Amino acid sequence: MTTAYDVLVIGGALPGCSAAYHLLMRDPSQRVAVVERDMSFELAASARSNAMVRVVFSQPENLLMSKYGQRFYSDFSELMDVEGSCPP
Repeated sequence: MTTAYDVLVIGGALPGCSAAYHLLMRDPSQRVAVVERDMSFELAASARSNAMVRVVFSQPENLLMSKYGQRFYSDFSELMDVEGSCPP
């Protein structure tokens, strides 16, 4: 088991998993570890949230990030496909 990593992400809910995913998409040779104490994610804020992706912002940077998130989530099943097994 590898014990040396290039990046250690603390917290594996949406922000943590997103950070790990995007880091690896940017450079697949990185060794990224995600540390999460609740492996079921049952108590994670992301799992309990009723939030949605909104695209109404006044700052251009926030608008761009929101639009990216909207595109990302609309293609989520295809992006997360592992050997023909797509999540719902």
